[in-house]
Amino acid sequence: MKNALLLITTAIFAVHVGTKEVLVTANEMKIVFTNVPIGVYGIVAFQDIDKDKKLKSNFIGFPTEPIGFSREAKIKFGPPAFDDAKVIVENNKILSLTILLK
Repeated sequence: MKNALLLITTAIFAVHVGTKEVLVTANEMKIVFTNVPIGVYGIVAFQDIDKDKKLKSNFIGFPTEPIGFSREAKIKFGPPAFDDAKVIVENNKILSLTILLK
């Protein structure tokens, strides 16, 4: 949905590292992070349709706004395990990820 916010959050073992907000302008977008420290991260992106900067969920806690995780980690009965979503940022390497929002 165009004109919604896309929020991309990075974390290291559930410790929040940073969030980037981008206005959705197309069905496919490229978002670039620069100067990311070397480390192991998990990434979650969600489309904030109502722009309140909070992920909406239903009465059982399942997200109702489009959401996706690095390495296509799946939501089962809660958020994916960190190991399922982890990506490694290495020195002098470009890391390219595709995150599909569902």
